[in-house]
Amino acid sequence: MRKHIDSAYKILSKVFQEGTYSNMAFLGESVSDMSTRLVYGTLEENVKIEYILNQLVEKKPQKSVLTLLKIGTYALCYLTDVPKFAIVSECVEVAKSNGKGGASGFVNAVLKKVADNKFTLPSERDDCYFSVTYSKPKWFCDKLVTQYGKEKTIEIISAKSDTLEHIRINTRMATPSDVEFLLKKNKVEFKKSDVGGYIVKATDCVKHLFDKGLVTFQSPSSMLGVQFDELFTDGLYMKCGKNAIDCAERLKAGLISKGYHMYLNSPTNQQFIVIETAKLEELGKQVAYGFMETYDAEHTVIRFATSWATRMEDVEKLIELL
Repeated sequence: MRKHIDSAYKILSKVFQEGTYSNMAFLGESVSDMSTRLVYGTLEENVKIEYILNQLVEKKPQKSVLTLLKIGTYALCYLTDVPKFAIVSECVEVAKSNGKGGASGFVNAVLKKVADNKFTLPSERDDCYFSVTYSKPKWFCDKLVTQYGKEKTIEIISAKSDTLEHIRINTRMATPSDVEFLLKKNKVEFKKSDVGGYIVKATDCVKHLFDKGLVTFQSPSSMLGVQFDELFTDGLYMKCGKNAIDCAERLKAGLISKGYHMYLNSPTNQQFIVIETAKLEELGKQVAYGFMETYDAEHTVIRFATSWATRMEDVEKLIELL
């Protein structure tokens, strides 16, 4: 259990202390089913966990210690198959192994109180009941109550999703084939998305895969953002674009040498030339180009675009053709 708590501690330290997105916080860390469950479970129940700890701690500890207390509190409240004394003991050892030995006694004392249920949860009459019970931000719950009333609010925040969700596979824990097999076995319909994820209904099977750390719920736009961010790692974007720029520069030089007027001096993979309108019909039978605008009565501005896949020999053929 210790290694799982330690792994979760390192991941959540990035989230709570550095503001890292949870999916990015896993990068470079050793993870398991249990550590993944601890991470996402702690995040999901964070509002309730903070409510519990606020009753047991007079002065808020350092963020690093608080992170460990949150993990321990989640484990004590939700991991019914792990002995409580073991959870407390292992959290104390993780505190020591991460340079927080001075706080180990404090961690032990607080988590023992959690294990002994030395706290209370709000009743329905309390102002924070919805927020703590369903572990949602108070402002959000208050807004729902104001707009829809208490009964409708309970219906909204306790409802199980029957709409389609987008999931991403945790490739450190499973392969696409593994997840597809489990989805098919449990008769869960799925469809591959354009960004590498799957569109599914949030069934109990899918939620179990989430609890096991095999998948995460992540929107297509978020996945695109992560992929786009990855393009800027170690100059990857520039490396991917180099061929396109090299081919475009060669095309521009070749066109200028043949007497073509460049509509503008483009430093990108797109080159714009002024060409006789009469030549366009025949040119269109052999190459693809983009119409931009009419230049004058006899000329048109067209665009050629290169990419990472453009071959230099094709550029030479185009120059020769023109």
